[in-house]
Amino acid sequence: MSRTLAARLSKLEARKAKRVPREICVIGIRFPDRFEEDENGVWRRKSYFTEETYAEFARNQQSRLLAELAEFAAQLDEGDDNDAQAESLPIVGIMTERAPLPPGHKGKRYLHTTKGGKQFETDTHTGQTVEIK
Repeated sequence: MSRTLAARLSKLEARKAKRVPREICVIGIRFPDRFEEDENGVWRRKSYFTEETYAEFARNQQSRLLAELAEFAAQLDEGDDNDAQAESLPIVGIMTERAPLPPGHKGKRYLHTTKGGKQFETDTHTGQTVEIK
């Protein structure tokens, strides 16, 4: 072993021997009551709920959600008029207009469609439709 390597190893071993177990602590902890130290000196987070408090929390949450659901159902029942449905626009239908293109883009020249198992090609500028063989 070379002298430099031996010197480096001896320095590292001396540094390691000087080390003592340090006490690790958290400064400025936000919720100190949520942590506890066990018999080995390990800090552990306490559980937020006991079984009873969790069951109560779940019951309260479920009753609150069911009340909101009942509100939504009542709102849906109020809007159940046939006149409103007749006046509303259809959601599904045939598009007659094409979407506008962004500036600097050209539209496609040909549109390819299939009807009855046959393929057609439509020229978007002239409107002429030709069957593709």
